[in-house]
Amino acid sequence: MKIYRMFDRFCARNERYGIKNLMIYIVAGNVIVFLLSMIDPRGIIPAFLSFDRYKVLQGQVWRLLTYVIVPRVGGGAFGAFLFAIMLYFYYTIGKVLESRWGSLKLTIFYFLGTLITSVFAILLRASADASYINLTLFLAFATLYPDMRVMFFFVIPIRIKYLAYFALGLELLSVVVNFRLFPANMLPLAALLNYALFFLPFITSLLRSARYRRSDNVINFKQAKRQAEKQYRQAQYRHKCEVCGKTDTAYPDLEFRYCSKCSGYHCYCQDHISTHVHVV
Repeated sequence: MKIYRMFDRFCARNERYGIKNLMIYIVAGNVIVFLLSMIDPRGIIPAFLSFDRYKVLQGQVWRLLTYVIVPRVGGGAFGAFLFAIMLYFYYTIGKVLESRWGSLKLTIFYFLGTLITSVFAILLRASADASYINLTLFLAFATLYPDMRVMFFFVIPIRIKYLAYFALGLELLSVVVNFRLFPANMLPLAALLNYALFFLPFITSLLRSARYRRSDNVINFKQAKRQAEKQYRQAQYRHKCEVCGKTDTAYPDLEFRYCSKCSGYHCYCQDHISTHVHVV
């Protein structure tokens, strides 16, 4: 789409306005808040930075952004270990996206997603945290590098796209399971709007290809192709014009092509590919 090409050119020409090494600052902010919370038993610092709909409406607008550096950490050493793995994982994803997109496009993607999540959290009377923007980062990475393999549980090699399907499925399941909390349960879908805005051409092409694969003409063409190839293996030629009957064996210098407008798998020589009556 033209508007996306214009946006990419804008980001490339104004790279200096992006935040270079953005994910380093995000990770550092999470680590600092985590360490401070260990010496802050009352949780004053996380409470001051986390998202709070009512306090935002009272004027504490910094909460629209600062909640992304408030970590969600489980108890004990194992929780801290998972927290460190998560930070490293998203730091790596962010660095790869920055090298692919440039710092300005990543900056816009990250903070636009953060603001979209915050706005919808206010409208839906929900609570926002960094997991939503992290999910969109992960989906963006999986879209650009679907076949990259990671070690699931440090043991099982798995393509990143399958992990993305799983993560997206969990979010959609949470929407259904928490239907009693409507409309707050719709926040995961609203948070995905940022991903949809940046990857709309990919989504539309995916839907078009799926619709094309389901069409009867494609299915019949594939079936006819298998049948034709079976017949060709039994015969002494591979291509035969359905109009004049010439074959590639008898006329090796003649070009043969298959008509995409005919229903099925129909071969014609160069003399009849443009003049034959289409089979429907």
